[in-house]
Amino acid sequence: MALAVTYQTRIEDLIGSLSDTNAINNTLKDIAREIINILPPILLESMTDKITDPDGDGIALGGSSKIMYADKDGYEARQVHAKSRARYEDNNSLFKATTKSPVFYIYDDIGRVIPGGGDLYTIQYPRIAYDDDYQDYANSDVVIEEMEPLIVLGAAVRLRMLQLIDKRADFPDALAIQANPPDVPGITIPEIDTTNWTAPQYDVNVAAAEFAQLATLIDTEEDVELAMAKIQEISAIIQHALNEFNEVNTVYQAYIAKAAQDAQLVSAAESQDIQRYGAQIQVYQGDIQKEVTAFTSNLQMIGGEHSAMMQEMQALQAQYQFGLSTLTGAAQ
Repeated sequence: MALAVTYQTRIEDLIGSLSDTNAINNTLKDIAREIINILPPILLESMTDKITDPDGDGIALGGSSKIMYADKDGYEARQVHAKSRARYEDNNSLFKATTKSPVFYIYDDIGRVIPGGGDLYTIQYPRIAYDDDYQDYANSDVVIEEMEPLIVLGAAVRLRMLQLIDKRADFPDALAIQANPPDVPGITIPEIDTTNWTAPQYDVNVAAAEFAQLATLIDTEEDVELAMAKIQEISAIIQHALNEFNEVNTVYQAYIAKAAQDAQLVSAAESQDIQRYGAQIQVYQGDIQKEVTAFTSNLQMIGGEHSAMMQEMQALQAQYQFGLSTLTGAAQ
């Protein structure tokens, strides 16, 4: 005997692991309602229940159903707007409803057939739960077989959108560098004065404008190709700034080495301090190199994951729309 498969499992097969079961439940409910509202009535006959308005005073619909049609003693009732109901009840009106020409309307979640009541044929919007077995529902809601793969696809698309929102939060909005230059040793002998020494610093704002543009492409325009191109542009800008930093830092280290040699002629202690500072500058440069490289790698990784997720969502969306059009077209 085959093991039962839940709706959550079916969806996770398409978009990966999901932990928010409330989101799954709400999405399944919304997609089922969306599909029912699109499908032609002929496909929904098996899901239809009859409820009776016995005397024309109306019957509560329960807020979770769609009226397919209504009749009175076998004569189809025409739906009219509730705001015009008086004309169909007025004995002196040309529009007065009759037993052979009945009407029905919905007002305040009450369905009413006039004159004198009748039958309303409704569809209860399914309330499928994440742990319901595929094709078997704990709450006994009826879903036609053709709807089930579409419910899974539609829910996968909607939940993928939520995953994309979470993924977008992973994008950095600026370059962040933790490494700081070492303190300059305080030396003021006649031959060496370090008072005005300043270590080169990497400009973390070098791509600020491009990061703002990237955020717009991702959050507002949702343009995958342009977003990936912008990530490549940001990476190139950051790398170019790193190359410039390394060039300046190399010159600065040569200056420190020369100063250490000059100080050796006067004071071995001061020379050692300068040499120690030079070694710290080298470590600082290496730390900047590591952080920038890690940042750009992580940025490209996040961009690649976001791009792949977006493309998968678009493919699922295309399958969902094709399924809907195929199902509705087959019923024409």
